[in-house]
Amino acid sequence: MPGEPRAWSRLAGRLAEIDDDILELHADDGGKVISRGRVTREDRRWTLWADSRERLAELEETVRAIAPGAREVGRKAERMGGEPRPRAQVLAVESYLVSAEDAAQGLGRTHSESWVAETVDDLGMTPREAALAGGDARAGLEALLDDMDWQNDREAERGQSALMDVAWIRRELGIEAAR
Repeated sequence: MPGEPRAWSRLAGRLAEIDDDILELHADDGGKVISRGRVTREDRRWTLWADSRERLAELEETVRAIAPGAREVGRKAERMGGEPRPRAQVLAVESYLVSAEDAAQGLGRTHSESWVAETVDDLGMTPREAALAGGDARAGLEALLDDMDWQNDREAERGQSALMDVAWIRRELGIEAAR
């Protein structure tokens, strides 16, 4: 996102400023102001949040008009508030926008730091727990890390940044690289 501070200022001119690092897209709904989505900023990383895919698309269009050089590095959707009523559904959607430079420099590390503490389906536990458990759990983790190294090599061949900082994960969990 080249010129991120200027882009944020331009975006603040089009959205409602809630706080220094929080902007909202507002709409009038019969005299009532409603939020159609929110953009938050932490350093040069912007997070877009909306309660539906449609609202996220509307917010994303506004943001992309201001910061066309931004790169999406992640997206997730999850149901909020339990099962939906028959005619309604609440969905939280987040999209992360960072500059390509920031993505190359730190996003792989940030993702890696959170990954070691999250339950991984293939392991049935967190990577940190698998490393400490030893045996089959640790062997499964080592195989998973080898696969991640292979994937990072494929990304490098295409001129892309590493998806995860596997070297950091190995150091953090005390697992040597395969020879």
